[in-house]
Amino acid sequence: VGPVAFTLVVNSFVFFLSVRVANEARKRLNASKSMKIFNQIKTWAILTFLLGHTWAAGFLIQKNIQGFSYVFVALNGSSGLFLFIHTILMNDVIMIELKIKFGFRDQVDLALDNSGSRILASKSFKVAERPKIHRRKPRQKTESTSSE
Repeated sequence: VGPVAFTLVVNSFVFFLSVRVANEARKRLNASKSMKIFNQIKTWAILTFLLGHTWAAGFLIQKNIQGFSYVFVALNGSSGLFLFIHTILMNDVIMIELKIKFGFRDQVDLALDNSGSRILASKSFKVAERPKIHRRKPRQKTESTSSE
């Protein structure tokens, strides 16, 4: 009980720090209020599973009460499924790639989407449609004035 309780206390501290930093970043985000709330709930849920807060249900297990045992097993057993849903199924880029792979979308349909602060996807199989990459010119070597 002692090591688990200590780990939960430390992880709770990390959880509250992470949520505070995420809230400060979310204030600068230009999104609707409902989208901000949805993102905040997603943040709480993913951090709960990642930091092992589901183990708190283990403290509620009593000898004569079977219900908390089932809750504990269900929460800890579903953490992998939840992480899969969060990182794979809720990721727009991965879902578009899967739809292309399984034939639900055409490869040409995938284009740039600059909604928000990141590019969701960019892929073109035609050479003429690929974006140009501008490389920086190399720095010119200058003579050092330091004493060597």
